[in-house]
Amino acid sequence: MATLKYIRTKEGEIIAFPEYKCHAEYAHLNPISAGFIEMYHDESGHLRFRCFGESVSLKIVSKEREDTELLNKKIVKKELYSFF
Repeated sequence: MATLKYIRTKEGEIIAFPEYKCHAEYAHLNPISAGFIEMYHDESGHLRFRCFGESVSLKIVSKEREDTELLNKKIVKKELYSFF
């Protein structure tokens, strides 16, 4: 299992970044939700993604169901923004 951090903008962009970075570094993008992305393989071996948690530095929470659905749509369309 791997974990990333993320923010979601009001424009519906998901921006993923490594755990060692702070959510607050992306405050200038005015995020509406933030937290973590869990990447894992299900019982069938398929790669899955789940958004969860909160950003303490931004004082905002993940909209788990909504963010997870949006993230998975973005991955299928290859529209995910990531900063590594």
